[in-house]
Amino acid sequence: MGYNDISATWQNSIDGTVADNYPSKGVWAISQQVRKRNIAIGGNIGWYCVYSYNSTTTVASTSGNTSVTIGSTSPLAVDDNVGILLDNGDWHFTKIAGLPGGNVINLTTAIPVNANVSIGNRVHVNRWKSFGTIA
Repeated sequence: MGYNDISATWQNSIDGTVADNYPSKGVWAISQQVRKRNIAIGGNIGWYCVYSYNSTTTVASTSGNTSVTIGSTSPLAVDDNVGILLDNGDWHFTKIAGLPGGNVINLTTAIPVNANVSIGNRVHVNRWKSFGTIA
């Protein structure tokens, strides 16, 4: 379902995606799962996506900006993962730092140098929950 970061901290396995932590990058669907690599007694066994939201930007943003405006911020939350499609085709992944109102999302990491976001660029938000620990 779209772009998922499979990098040095990720690997594909026959039974799904495994990682050291829940995904901070990628476009994930509700109920998709990531299993914890190297599970230990008392440790977390993995995560599942409990919220997946797509929108588009309604105001242009430029390099260095720490906010974007989208169609609706309800029911987004601080610390949700957010991906913003840049004009050059790359994704900028960060977290939601704040929701001050007016459909504005404050970002923990600014839009990268020499990158811009036009009106209508795709925005994707994910929220993850732990499966819990293994006894």
